[in-house]
Amino acid sequence: MNCRRIRSSINYIILGSAIIALCLSRLGATTYYVSLSGNDNWPGTSPDSAWRHIAHAGSLAIAGDSVLVDTGTYLDEHVVIINSGDSANPIVFDGYNGMPMLDGQDMTGVGININSKEYIILRNFKLHEYEYGINVYYCNWVTIENCELADFGERGFTLRSDYCTIRNCKVTDARMHNYNLYHAHYCLVEGCESYAVTTDADFTPDYHYFLNYDAHHNIVKNCVAKNNHPLVDIHHGHGFCMRVACYDNKILDCASYGQGEHFVVGEDGFNNEFINCVAYDDSAWIGINKYTHGLVCRMGAHDNKFINCKSIDVRTGISLWGTGSTEQNNNIYENCIVERGQWALYLYDAFANSIKNCVITNSQWLFLLLEDDSGITNVVKNCIITNIDYAVYGNPIEATVTYCNFWNNGFSTISGTGNIGEDPLFADTANGDFHLKSQYGRWDGVTWVYDDTTSPCIDAGDPADDWSNEPEPNGGRINMGAYGNTTEASMSSEYAIEERNQITKAQFFLLEVFPNPFTQMTEIRYQVPDIQMQDVRNNLSTSLGTGMQDISLKIYDVSGRIVKVFNLTSGLLLPASTISWDGTDENGNKVSSGVYFCRSVAGNYSAMKKLLLVK
Repeated sequence: MNCRRIRSSINYIILGSAIIALCLSRLGATTYYVSLSGNDNWPGTSPDSAWRHIAHAGSLAIAGDSVLVDTGTYLDEHVVIINSGDSANPIVFDGYNGMPMLDGQDMTGVGININSKEYIILRNFKLHEYEYGINVYYCNWVTIENCELADFGERGFTLRSDYCTIRNCKVTDARMHNYNLYHAHYCLVEGCESYAVTTDADFTPDYHYFLNYDAHHNIVKNCVAKNNHPLVDIHHGHGFCMRVACYDNKILDCASYGQGEHFVVGEDGFNNEFINCVAYDDSAWIGINKYTHGLVCRMGAHDNKFINCKSIDVRTGISLWGTGSTEQNNNIYENCIVERGQWALYLYDAFANSIKNCVITNSQWLFLLLEDDSGITNVVKNCIITNIDYAVYGNPIEATVTYCNFWNNGFSTISGTGNIGEDPLFADTANGDFHLKSQYGRWDGVTWVYDDTTSPCIDAGDPADDWSNEPEPNGGRINMGAYGNTTEASMSSEYAIEERNQITKAQFFLLEVFPNPFTQMTEIRYQVPDIQMQDVRNNLSTSLGTGMQDISLKIYDVSGRIVKVFNLTSGLLLPASTISWDGTDENGNKVSSGVYFCRSVAGNYSAMKKLLLVK
């Protein structure tokens, strides 16, 4: 009796263990295979027992499973992924032995449909000739990587989801949208490409990257949109566009080519940012009816920012326009470059917008003003405006223009506080380098170089504007042009402002450094001429108060970072003294070889010397 009970218990344990093992196998990382030589009645767990259809795998794969799809062309596949993964066990569909092609053949239906699911990964697939390529609706944490989509009746990618990613993908010729983020939130599109190449004007993409209807907190990064089809002057297209109340999105480090509109916020979009983006055209607007716009806020867009962006060879560089019933206001264009167009700035029903620290060059007209009700609340300041044929096309200027430099234009310097008319001394306009030449240091894209002349636009911007991001040494005032208040601002001496006020260099400390260049140690001698000694004391007392305070000498690297600080005196200003620098920083660490600057300061007076450390 007891033996029978024991045997029965053992049988139950064995059966239970088998059931648990089966369940665990389903929860584990089971790998299934799909190939053109497979059969959906086979187990699918090896290449020799592969399933035939990707859609079959989509109906069976569960959390933790991987589906490997062999290369080849899978005709008229319509894949629906039925189950969700989880954060620790996503469902993965991956092409192998190349990139399998899903060919819809007739531009109908959906290639891959993921609806109300989580934690799905798609990698290494091609899709061709569906109405919709890959749809991701009401999902979370879906990732699509290294996929290529081409020739769709409507859309390539559609994201109506949250926290999803499209990375390193390419879409060509979806009739409406190559990438559509519709009601998408907190999604990432990164490293992707978008093309229009069809010869059929009815099937060329209208929008390449389209954020639409309340899309918010999305990032599009390091992406490209190219309009290369032969009918580019008939159908213009849009590169990166947000419409209908989209907000808090970021377009970063992207490039757009040959579009009708390149980077756009419209229909009440707000708090969106375009940073380090470039709009390119090919001057094809000359002589044909091609209206192209580079950096655009339209149809009620407000409080958006374009930072460090460029519009090159585009017919209209910066566009702020509506229909007469909308207002574009409080948008900011800062540190941008507009080069070679017909109209640099287009204002139509635009109010309280700011165009600041930009370079505007080689265009026919500075302003296109089709309406006279924009008001002078728009601000253009700290800009450098060169080689423009005409000031205004249309109505009189409806903007306040201050602290700008006008050079070599076909019109006189526009009246405004702080405006000047001098050669800005750009580094290399032929190659599009609009950094300002400086004897004290100019960034050339790789390192800091030193010119034999200094631009008059350095330390010439609005004195009330922030200049704190400019590398030291600087003159305590923002530069004009595209690099003002950035880490690439050309440097000036600390006494640049005093020089502008006609105070001579004889009033400042004299510095001598020997040896220079040096390898281990150098002696730094500072001296105040006797005739200026009392004046220095008086200025020091005035600027620092009645009590005498320390006089300092600082060593900077070429980026403006302080390397070493010496106190020259404590409560007493000496006419001359010498200190030694052994090439170490404040922590006693040896610094690398290169150029350094030594600056001494006493009250309002200072001097600077360049040092070269060679090892």
